[in-house]
Amino acid sequence: IAPCVLSFHTEPQRSAYAAATGRTRLVLRIATDSLALHFSDEFGPACQTRGAGCPDELPELAASEAGQALCGRLFVELWADNSEGFPFPSSCFFGGPVVDQYTWGEKRYRELFIDFSPMNGLTANSRYVIVLHAKAQLIRAGQQLLDLYTMCADQEGICQRPYTVFERSVATATNSSIAGASASAGEPRLAEGGFRILPASIEDDDADALELTPGTKLRLSIFADDAQRLDAVGSGGITLRLFLWPLTQWSIGTAPCSAALECPRQNRSDCPQLLCIPEAIVEDRLASRYNVLLLELPGAELANATAKDPLILSVDSLVLPAGGFLPRRLSAELAIDGVLPSYAASVGTVWRHPNDGETACSFFFLDRSGNGPRPFVGQVNLLTLKLRVGAALGPRAVVKFLAPSGFGCSGIRGGKSSRGAAWSLTLDPGRTGAVCSGRLEDAIRLHYGQVLYFEIDVQNPRSPVRRGAAENTWMVELSNRGDTQRLRSNFSSNTQAALLPGGSGLWSGSTSVLQVLAGAVL
Repeated sequence: IAPCVLSFHTEPQRSAYAAATGRTRLVLRIATDSLALHFSDEFGPACQTRGAGCPDELPELAASEAGQALCGRLFVELWADNSEGFPFPSSCFFGGPVVDQYTWGEKRYRELFIDFSPMNGLTANSRYVIVLHAKAQLIRAGQQLLDLYTMCADQEGICQRPYTVFERSVATATNSSIAGASASAGEPRLAEGGFRILPASIEDDDADALELTPGTKLRLSIFADDAQRLDAVGSGGITLRLFLWPLTQWSIGTAPCSAALECPRQNRSDCPQLLCIPEAIVEDRLASRYNVLLLELPGAELANATAKDPLILSVDSLVLPAGGFLPRRLSAELAIDGVLPSYAASVGTVWRHPNDGETACSFFFLDRSGNGPRPFVGQVNLLTLKLRVGAALGPRAVVKFLAPSGFGCSGIRGGKSSRGAAWSLTLDPGRTGAVCSGRLEDAIRLHYGQVLYFEIDVQNPRSPVRRGAAENTWMVELSNRGDTQRLRSNFSSNTQAALLPGGSGLWSGSTSVLQVLAGAVL
């Protein structure tokens, strides 16, 4: 079982995307004799060695109930290269196995469906990437693995009948499959726990998760089972591919990276440098994303590495993603002379706080006051928020809006976008004074760059507040239930909000609270 990455680009001149006002749908028809689909749950370190902690395979029966939570269970990552990100799905579901009979034979497949609410679907001239889990059968490079359709899901808008297709394409394999290392044959392979993320320096305490900040050294420990044969492998024969998750966020460039062994056993200060070359999982003629490190390892040192005395290597000066993500594992593939690969998830996790401005949140106003329909002191106002998610969250995501002193919160739900699209969010609302908390249903994921709209009911202070006052600062906090990390960002400044479509007449980084005019005489 391993990640499968699908990349596609919509036609620049396809006007149907913008014209559609009803629900739309993306359909992935996947050849099941080539790929066995699995759910998106994270790999455990023992998945490949003894089958523990592996994502379950999709059941034979079709999904009994569609929903947003099923999107999170089917897809590991969703990404788009436009300013609105991959549109937040309204629902997902999957069909059962299908066999089509032809004169030349049969074709086996099953379909995955992603539905989008009206005015919130895919757009023309955009690149999209989908990451899911699958187990590959015998595959050759260039083999067709998938049919892809974008279409109407009902008869609203431009669709005179349901399922009118906007575009259809096929996806082919970029590489051929190769047989993995076998434990029964005594072939060297990554051991259980043989790929571990270490603290940034020897002096650091072993924290639960390594925070990646500029200048952080990524330190890894490696050891293999049945490693004795590695001693005889020639220079450059042993490679370790390091997969940087989330795959759709990393883009480390094409320049060779800096990597070296650490040699605490020999007490050496001149540990050898390692060849370190960036690679892209998907080579795209428009925009390849380099998210893999290819390292050459010395056979003699790896052959002598054990669980108590592993091979330790470090990678310096990585180009970090602009966006953030909460703790997650990396993964690695060990191969000998380009064959007999073994794949493992790391023991230990990494996380990153997004750069300033990556998480962006602004108020959206259409009322006459420009501060919501009930902007006066003491009233309960209705505020609409636009949130651009600057980090990958889930599958237990929590979004909190932290109001300034004097404000209170009495409700939160999905809102309507500036185009009129309704955001249907499965939220478990929580309220604590000035905090509006929306806990998404288990398994729902939020992906970097996605845009969501919320409505919150806010109790206004009993004194007027100026929009630009220093104390009138709203914050958004992103987290996962069970993780200790909290990704906090201030709302967009009024200057930033003015750059959004419609300008400062529609958007603002804060809201005023007005005093009721008393004693007015006409």
